[in-house]
Amino acid sequence: MNSYSLAISGSWVLFIVLALLIIGVSFYSYRNTNPPISGAKRTTLLSLRIIGMLLLLFAIFQPIVTNSFDEVIKPKIAFLIDNSESISIEDASIDRKEVYSDIIKEIKQKADKEDIYFSFSDNINDLNYDSLTTLDTKGKRTDISKALRELEYRQDTSNIQAVVLITDGAYNAGENPFYAAQSFGKPVFSVGIGDTNSPKDLKITDLITNEISYINTPTPIFINLDANGIYDKEVNVKVTTNGKLIGEEKVKLVKNQTRYKLKFSFTPDRPGNYKLNATVDSFDEEITKLNNSKSDIVRVLENKKSVALFGGRPSYDVSFLVKELTKNKNQELHKYVQKNATSFYDDFKQKDLQDAEIIILVGFPNASTDVKYMELIKRELDRGKPLLFIASSDIDYKKLAKLGEHIPFTVLSEGRNEMEVLPSVNAKEVGNSILRVNGDKSDIEKWNALPPISKTETFIKPNPEANILMNYTFGNSAMNEPLIVSRTLGNKRGIFVLGYGLQRWKLQGYAEELSKGKDVVDLYSQLMDNSVRWLSIDNSFDSFVLKTNKRTYTEGETVEFIAQLYDDSYLPVDEAKIAVTVKSENSKPRELLLSDIGNGQYYYKLENLSKGDYTYEGQASIGKDVMGKSTGRFIVGEMNPEYSDLTMNKNLLNSISEATDGKFYSNTISKLFDEIKAKENFKEKFISKKQDYALWNLPLFLIISLMCFATEWVIRKLSGLI
Repeated sequence: MNSYSLAISGSWVLFIVLALLIIGVSFYSYRNTNPPISGAKRTTLLSLRIIGMLLLLFAIFQPIVTNSFDEVIKPKIAFLIDNSESISIEDASIDRKEVYSDIIKEIKQKADKEDIYFSFSDNINDLNYDSLTTLDTKGKRTDISKALRELEYRQDTSNIQAVVLITDGAYNAGENPFYAAQSFGKPVFSVGIGDTNSPKDLKITDLITNEISYINTPTPIFINLDANGIYDKEVNVKVTTNGKLIGEEKVKLVKNQTRYKLKFSFTPDRPGNYKLNATVDSFDEEITKLNNSKSDIVRVLENKKSVALFGGRPSYDVSFLVKELTKNKNQELHKYVQKNATSFYDDFKQKDLQDAEIIILVGFPNASTDVKYMELIKRELDRGKPLLFIASSDIDYKKLAKLGEHIPFTVLSEGRNEMEVLPSVNAKEVGNSILRVNGDKSDIEKWNALPPISKTETFIKPNPEANILMNYTFGNSAMNEPLIVSRTLGNKRGIFVLGYGLQRWKLQGYAEELSKGKDVVDLYSQLMDNSVRWLSIDNSFDSFVLKTNKRTYTEGETVEFIAQLYDDSYLPVDEAKIAVTVKSENSKPRELLLSDIGNGQYYYKLENLSKGDYTYEGQASIGKDVMGKSTGRFIVGEMNPEYSDLTMNKNLLNSISEATDGKFYSNTISKLFDEIKAKENFKEKFISKKQDYALWNLPLFLIISLMCFATEWVIRKLSGLI
């Protein structure tokens, strides 16, 4: 239904007053004429004068006619079609490629050309209706959540009322798609491709080790070997570093066991980047041999770490952390627990703080802390040293703010009331090295199952560079408030735990479960160990930092180089030349020139690398001056994550459909379109729109007005009027 309205830029009252004034003046001017004229001529002249003046007045007030109408948008279906390699393999009993092809053909027969089509793997691509049958299924990863998030940007204008998700559900990139589907808020009809039974396969599922290690220190390596449908055989598992064998173990496969856990160790004798590679024997009966090995890179550092810990007062958080830190023989701990405003239980030595490579604050500062210590700590942080902060009930946030830019949040309100909160891991941070346990989605369940810790009613606003690792739940309410925050800016690193009483995670979490005879991970120790290791990375300021976005890649996956360049005052340097040489034994060296993207950051995407072990050397320069050099290492093609899980993830897909009021289909789309159209929400959408027409901008107004004045002038001239 259309409706029209007229509006002007000023007041209608003023317009009417001026219009009446124009009419009155016009009547007065033609009341008596010299010479006298006839009544008809007087009326004509008067009308021309009034019309011309009113049109000019109307134009001055800038009249706009608005047309209001409703636009009808048909309901649409969004098809998200998996285009990764795993969608076309032949699994235990099903030829996925054939099933996939049949479903795509049926969609093309029954779907509307105006519906929305996406293909997804590690990237998302728009699809035309006519190109549905040309998908190549060569994607190297599966990121379902990214595809669902993309739909949120299209929802308002496209009237998407249902989603058809065609995939095997084995996502290996991005967050858990269950949360993205819930957030979208429309029914998701999941179409699972593949068999829920595992095919015959041996695979190295996990290679878990420390990202950072030290010379002459044993470094543990944990291997998870999965055997599906293969038993009554003996296999050999080998681990090498830089091609040298460091461990070998025979594993007897038995019928009723699928997971085998192995532990190896290596002791590096010099600093550098070490390539670890784990392999298991292969058999002809396996569905694929591409997952029989796995690799990672460990960075080995030379020096023993010196840690300075400041505590606001004796507390469980201080004592448990001290005990944890002293376990590591590669760390030298200097502990300063505040006794009163001017002294500590141990004599404070400023040199220990100056020599420290990591600074830890536990419940520090408090109201009685002398600000001179905050100034000394800030001076060391300005030198690029990393910071671990753990809150307490009596933290003085105003004194903490004296650390300036090293605190990645602003306190919005500060309260002393205490509350018990449960951890809630940010789903996007699964696999983050600080929270890493297994490096998969099971980590979220482990962290979220921990007992509550304490927190004051203090609320913060994270800075843009802050990375929220964990929020918290209070009572039954999920709070969008940070509990653990990390921050990386240049080579400055920090971790901030905004709760306290972390010993409960060890006493009520780990110890209690261990006493019941359960196989449980000590998450408190894991968090502290991971945190110190993460803080140890590049903890001394380096004006030039060059790295890749990952350490291992699949063959054909894009390698991203990221560089940061700073001057001696820690200010970012733009317009520098960042040259990188990439080398491999199997290919010619590649010379790269990174693009300047601003604020001291440089970037390059390197594509089409073949399988191999690569090293890179980078140099930053301005003119003839060399600003810095950096080296690194990465691996391409050791394992394709698409072959890490060869079963359809029915549980996930079914959960997504149930939670969104959709339906799960297995290897078929029978009755899919009928059930979508039967949904109450699948209906037309009316969008109210407005279209404005600026009348004052039309030349016709001026033309008519000028014609009126010109005609009046001609008649007056012919009539001899003065």
